[in-house]
Amino acid sequence: MHSIALRMTMGLILLTFVRPAMAQTRPAGSISIQGDIASPQSWTPDQIRSSFAKDGKTLQYTLKGIKHSGYVVPLMSLINAGGPKIDPKIKSHELRFVVVIEARDGYTAAIDLADLMPAIGNHEAWIALDMDDKPLADSDAPANLIIPGDQKPERWVHGVKTIRVIDMSPTTRP
Repeated sequence: MHSIALRMTMGLILLTFVRPAMAQTRPAGSISIQGDIASPQSWTPDQIRSSFAKDGKTLQYTLKGIKHSGYVVPLMSLINAGGPKIDPKIKSHELRFVVVIEARDGYTAAIDLADLMPAIGNHEAWIALDMDDKPLADSDAPANLIIPGDQKPERWVHGVKTIRVIDMSPTTRP
């Protein structure tokens, strides 16, 4: 369980480092992965479907008391494609990473990378590309972040535009 101080620190870091991040050129309606990764990339929903087809599945979930289904791929698949810059020489370096998901409207949520990693937290987080066999509404496109294990959908992000992987190591931040 995270302490209140850690959450407040993460909030300050988000305000300090995430908002002023450099803009990248990418196609409209795409999702980019950026930050402390080896391979920054952008994908359209169709490219995600084809590039991560082996990881995709149909997920049943409930939102605001209504049951839905959607074609999803694991958030971890996109993160792995970006290649977080985890240094094997630093003990438990992966515990120092945060994943920030930002929507087109500016809504932002953060998740510890370790919580998503199968060998550590193994929490499910999915990038949904449609809902109930229909394309997402314009307000939700290009994709939604769904975290079925959360008690409240506060970290569910509609209209995902950026996935930012941040190394919180003291040596990487002023």
